[in-house]
Amino acid sequence: MFKKKAFTLLEVVIVVVIISVLASLALPRLVNMIEYSRSSEALAILGAIRASMERCYLMHGGSYAECKPEQYVVGGDPYGLDIIPENDPNQHFYYTIPSALKSTYTLRTRRNAHEFSGTNPLSNEIFCYQLVDRYYCQGTGIYSKLRIGNPP
Repeated sequence: MFKKKAFTLLEVVIVVVIISVLASLALPRLVNMIEYSRSSEALAILGAIRASMERCYLMHGGSYAECKPEQYVVGGDPYGLDIIPENDPNQHFYYTIPSALKSTYTLRTRRNAHEFSGTNPLSNEIFCYQLVDRYYCQGTGIYSKLRIGNPP
């Protein structure tokens, strides 16, 4: 008589448990990598804001103080940056310029809370600083490994 070869129920359950354990180990890392990869979007827009701030700096005789932060966040920027619509559904970050003084300014980007899958989107920020002699960026939260330039 011909015997059929098949997996037993126990073997199938063991394979499912092993795959589940491996997936539970890999999934958090995958989510973190996806979130970290979105930092390239933030850095690109921060670079555009920086270029716009430099144009404003030159137009106002070497002072960042005349550059109005709300022009860069809401749109209608007279210095060539109108790429940050206020309510864009595909926008992954919010951008602000908390301070703009004569020779320094700070750029801040914060992850959107409405689509973030992590624990606390408010702690996931990227700050860029223009000081008198240097420009650097650093991240917090999920972006804490992000470092560009040399901090003072």
